[in-house]
Amino acid sequence: MKKLRSLNLSIHAGHDLNLQNLGPLIQAFPDINEVSIGQAFVADCLYYGLENTHGLYKRAIATIWWFFAVYGDTGDLSGLASSAVLR
Repeated sequence: MKKLRSLNLSIHAGHDLNLQNLGPLIQAFPDINEVSIGQAFVADCLYYGLENTHGLYKRAIATIWWFFAVYGDTGDLSGLASSAVLR
C-alpha cells in the first residue's frame, strides 16, 4: 500500500465483496477509493428487494466511515458490517 501511495495511484477493489466482508476489507486497506459490489448487490436484491438492499449497503458503508471518523483506523471492524446492517 505504501508503494501505491508513493506512486499516487488510487486503489480499487472488487470481486466477491459483500455485506459481510466489506468492513474488514476497508479496515485492512483504508486507502481504497472504490469498491465493486455488483454481484453481491444483485444477489441480495433478489433476496431482500432493491430498496432494502440499497439501504443495507448504504448503511454498511456509512457505518464503516463513521467508525473511522470516531475511532480512527485502529479499531477492530470484524463483523461490523453484518452486525450493524442486519438489525
